Amino acid sequence: ASGSIYLSGSTKSTSGIATTGAHQTTYGGTNDGFLVKFNSSGVRQWGTYYGGPGNDDVRSCAADASGNIYLAGFTSSTTGIATIGAHQTTYGGGTHDAFLVKFNSSGVRQWGTYYGGLMDEYGLSCATDASGNIYLAGRTQSDTGIATSGAHQTTHKKNTNSGDAFLVKFNSIGERLWGTYYGGLMDEYGLSCAADGSGNIFLSGLTLSSTIIATTGAHQTTNGGSYDAFLVKFNSSGVRQWGTYYGGTGVDKGRSCATDASGNIYLAGETESKDRIATTNGHQTRKVVASGQFNAFLVKFTTGTSNVGVTETKSEFIIYPNPTSKELRVKIEYNLIGSKFRILNTLGQELKQGELTSTMSNIDVSKLPKGYYVLILGEGNHSYKFLVK
Repeated sequence: ASGSIYLSGSTKSTSGIATTGAHQTTYGGTNDGFLVKFNSSGVRQWGTYYGGPGNDDVRSCAADASGNIYLAGFTSSTTGIATIGAHQTTYGGGTHDAFLVKFNSSGVRQWGTYYGGLMDEYGLSCATDASGNIYLAGRTQSDTGIATSGAHQTTHKKNTNSGDAFLVKFNSIGERLWGTYYGGLMDEYGLSCAADGSGNIFLSGLTLSSTIIATTGAHQTTNGGSYDAFLVKFNSSGVRQWGTYYGGTGVDKGRSCATDASGNIYLAGETESKDRIATTNGHQTRKVVASGQFNAFLVKFTTGTSNVGVTETKSEFIIYPNPTSKELRVKIEYNLIGSKFRILNTLGQELKQGELTSTMSNIDVSKLPKGYYVLILGEGNHSYKFLVK
């Protein structure tokens, strides 16, 4: 609300970073994190190093409504990171632990904690919600120290040297509320997290696993090939609402996610796939670089009143009337003839299926209870919400 802007990152510089009287005015060694505050005119207010004698890498910062600022990353330092009485005051092990630290608007440290077990952890993203809670997302190879009892996924699903994504929620005073792994038997990275106005939290990243990631009825329920991006929604208590893959036959990485005031969720990343990425109404509908090279991608999902994440892909087919009470008329383009369709309720349960045999088809929905539904074509690349009244 004050219009201030924060910049975070990592540095090897011994000068030009910290201001007089800052939390840490001298370089710790090897590689340090840093955080600097500017006012709306670009005038520096304060700047600080953050790190001990080891490697300290800052990957994310986030401000809350009260003007506090959080810094997330990973560290090999055994000093200079955690505060007395924090959630985890000592280095867990491995080559790196994740860390999370809170500063007030004046740059005074409020608390700092390690987050990690006996193996490697990387804190890659942090986000705040309207209630002042803070979320930390990243990647872990540890079997302990990550998940809380009763969490969505309490164990590390692993193959040799593979890692899982993780997501953990802290309150404003640094107390852990819940933490969960997210991943299958192969490799996962939790690269970004974002909260919406209702207290839900989204996690995005990339996965090589073919199980555990997507929920029934999601936009894309199967891995498209190689690494796929993924996006998953949890409520404020850490209960998964839905999860989806996003990717084609090439490598696809979900680098960042964000929400808007209407409850929509956006996923951004990079892809080498030529399929399953763009919709026909998209700004750029095909990949334009050579094989093995990447294009950026941006996709919008809407949840509305449904718990099923669906993309807005309205131009390739039209349904009407909407709302309806008896019949749903579906008009599709010629290339979609022969597509299988499914109708899901808001719990992701499949209530009806069939095939579209012409460019104009009628689907009987008279036996469906009143409420919202999702019509999905094929593997989930085309979807539409509708209301039975």
